[in-house]
This record gives sequence, structure tokens and C-alpha cells, in this order.
Amino acid sequence: MQILAFIQLIQPAIDKAMEAWKWAQTNLPIDLVIAAWGLILCFFGGTFPLVLGAYEAFKISGWDTSRAAIADLVEQSEQYRRASEVDDVKDDDNDGVADVDQLSTTELVQVSAHAHARTHTHAV
Repeated sequence: MQILAFIQLIQPAIDKAMEAWKWAQTNLPIDLVIAAWGLILCFFGGTFPLVLGAYEAFKISGWDTSRAAIADLVEQSEQYRRASEVDDVKDDDNDGVADVDQLSTTELVQVSAHAHARTHTHAV
């Protein structure tokens, strides 16, 4: 149960970071994003060459595959979020209170897992 509470605690920060990243991708020139990345790397001090080497190795060996996988995860996450928003306002028993507000933590996790399974598409 502590893990669920931790996830609920950090979820708004993750959402804000994702919104900032999407905004940066669409509104900033790529050169500025690369320059900001370089500035961040400069503050690593003595580990700068190691971080730069690791970045370049990853970019050469696995970035394309990882980027495609991350794009799939983001798309599935957005599908789940939309399905969850629809499910969160459902009131199947018509008592004026959303069904998810009446569930215990265990039942809420089960409902969320079921909603995720409904929206999950796995390409083989």
C-alpha cells in the first residue's frame, strides 16, 4: 500500500515533467534543447567525459529502439489515462457518488489493473 501512496504522490510531478518535455519538443529549437543538455552535463564535473561517453554509446547502439519503445509507452499511457478518466466518473449504481470513490485501496488497484489491461495493446 505504501508503493501505491508513493506513486500517487509523485504522479503530479511526473505529469508536469512530461508536459514540459512535450512543450520543449514542440516549441523550442532542437539546437536549444541540445545546448541545455550540454549545460546540464557540464555540471557533472569530473564525470563529464564518462556521462558524455555513455550518452554517445547509447545514442549509437540503442537510441532508435528505445525511442520507439518509449513512444509506444507514452501512447499506451495516454490511452490508459483517457480510459481511467472516463471510468473515474462512472456511477453505475446511480447513488450520486463515483464508483471509484467507494472502493477500497485493493479494489481500486484491481479496477485500475483491469482498465490498463483493457487499453493495453501489445505489438509482437
